[in-house]
Amino acid sequence: MFVEVSQDIRFPYDVPDIAECESYLLEEMKFYLVIYHPYQVLIDVSEQIKLPKASLQAAWSIINDSYQTDVALVCPPHVIAVAAMFLSRVVDQGGQSDVEAQQWFADMNVDITDVLQVVNELLALYDVWNVYSEDRMTDLVYHMCHGEFPKIKAIFLAQFHPDLGPIVRVSVPKDAVEHGENRGYISNMCARGDDDSRIAEGSVITIGNNSSNFGYYSGCEQPAEVIELIKRPTNPKAAATSSSKIDFNAIQTLVIPKLTQFERLITVYTGKFKLMCYPVAVEGDYARNALIFNMCFAFDKGADTKCYEPVVKRVGCLLKELEISSRLLSDHDGEQQLTSMMRQLVSKLNDYGECQIELDLKSLSMSSTGISIRLFPHYANPKEIKPYHVPVRTIDFEMAKQRSSLIVDHADIPDDVMWDLVVDRVLEHMDNINHVRRIASLTKISEETVILALRHLDYYGCIAIVDIFQFGNIYEAQYGVMDLYRNAWLQRECHSYVTRNGQTSDMQTEELIRLYSTIQKRRTVAEWILEHEIDIERLDVRRFIVFGVIHKLLRRVHCFPVICGPDTRVSEGEQISVGDDAGASMSETASMSNANGFLPPRLAEMLDGTHNMDELCVVADKDATTLRQMFDARGNIECLYL
Repeated sequence: MFVEVSQDIRFPYDVPDIAECESYLLEEMKFYLVIYHPYQVLIDVSEQIKLPKASLQAAWSIINDSYQTDVALVCPPHVIAVAAMFLSRVVDQGGQSDVEAQQWFADMNVDITDVLQVVNELLALYDVWNVYSEDRMTDLVYHMCHGEFPKIKAIFLAQFHPDLGPIVRVSVPKDAVEHGENRGYISNMCARGDDDSRIAEGSVITIGNNSSNFGYYSGCEQPAEVIELIKRPTNPKAAATSSSKIDFNAIQTLVIPKLTQFERLITVYTGKFKLMCYPVAVEGDYARNALIFNMCFAFDKGADTKCYEPVVKRVGCLLKELEISSRLLSDHDGEQQLTSMMRQLVSKLNDYGECQIELDLKSLSMSSTGISIRLFPHYANPKEIKPYHVPVRTIDFEMAKQRSSLIVDHADIPDDVMWDLVVDRVLEHMDNINHVRRIASLTKISEETVILALRHLDYYGCIAIVDIFQFGNIYEAQYGVMDLYRNAWLQRECHSYVTRNGQTSDMQTEELIRLYSTIQKRRTVAEWILEHEIDIERLDVRRFIVFGVIHKLLRRVHCFPVICGPDTRVSEGEQISVGDDAGASMSETASMSNANGFLPPRLAEMLDGTHNMDELCVVADKDATTLRQMFDARGNIECLYL
């Protein structure tokens, strides 16, 4: 029921009263953060300089857009207002002349560096909006809740027909697979298995390390853990031709592989697609004593399909069990159930990341069967950390300790007691310079235990792992330097990290980008400093390099020493006796060897091209310059830079 309200009845409270009540309400809800809006500053300044109405409206809209970023939390309101007016000059071409605007910006008492930071943040926001699409909103919300799962482009059931050879029995969508005449068919299956010459042109097959106990030939060795077969195309133009369909004739020998590769995960790259499959053979009363089939999942070629590996294997095993129990695949009455199951797999896994499928097998003299499948995000194992790696802090551990004590809610317990004792001891000596072995030595904790603690911190993003910094290191710039130009947050982080005492006013973004781009593969850090006359009073070179390595702006070029000939200082028949004492340490042996011109046996064994200079420095407890002098004294040692 609707009641018409008389127009004479007025609300007894005005806007200031409501605003005051809102303040009381926010205070009761424990909101203590107060943000001052830039609108009033914009109005005051526009009146002083007589800003045209169009420019004022454009600046007002830009301030509205700024609330989609965090500039209101990190910058004063007058800086945001000036940045909006600066951008409004780009939007509004009329009104105030360029000369007047330039004079006003030159006379204002505002740090132009802070203004440009806000401008870069807003420009980065507009770059995101340029590629924004409303159609992708559902996918973005789903990925925020469930993670990033690749979409299934197609799914098809391949089967080895006793007369026709490999065929596609069912596919979803129906026209997803292009299959015609089986021009490569050989009737004898064993002969097929040994014919590698019929591998499809341009196709790549990778076989996982899942074991299989079916169909091994007598006297045949077990297959390798990972097998990659590549046949280069004889016609590059034909190989470059992209198709929206999967060419089954090109991959039939890979989808129905050798007998030794059954019940193993197989990944095939063909055209624009990446196929994952799990070939299965069921022995029994069949035309060739076995039913061979393979349910194949197709994805985009660059998709990360780690999360689908258990799903593909599970579907293959389920079909095998259903064939054994109900003859689902060999009976023609089961084709309708197969098609329904495959359609539900594609639609529900793509939309929801999980599916519950009920199969009605009454026509096959069985009750209904349920299939439950769900996708789970794949998380990589923690990185391997070596004794010569250097851990770098990426979070404030003191703040993390305080938060952990608040969560446990035991105010009478010190912060350091709430943390793991090993992690707490390691953090005391983690100064972004010490490597792992030195940290283990300073904390008097075993190296293996320190590595386990660091791997735990690295897995959760609390630290980053870099190489030992020395002025003799060589780096080269990467394409990621362009991200520093586009990303305002990255610029701000770089400014505050690499400059001395965080003084950013005298170090512009353009200068940082120029310095990163001048780092070349053939120059050491020391040579780079001298060549470009780097002012080390303004720039912390070590932090500059470490920041570039962590954010993929730079890549370390490692040096791998290799012994290429006999010792030039050893005459024919002379024996090396230095370093044979088993009781001598590596550092003592290295000192003796450096004095006599010989290398310790253990260090000499590592000069095979597989150990970089950082590892050799840690093992010998020497800096790179000393090791190079030892190598030069011995002679016939070359360095590979990779």
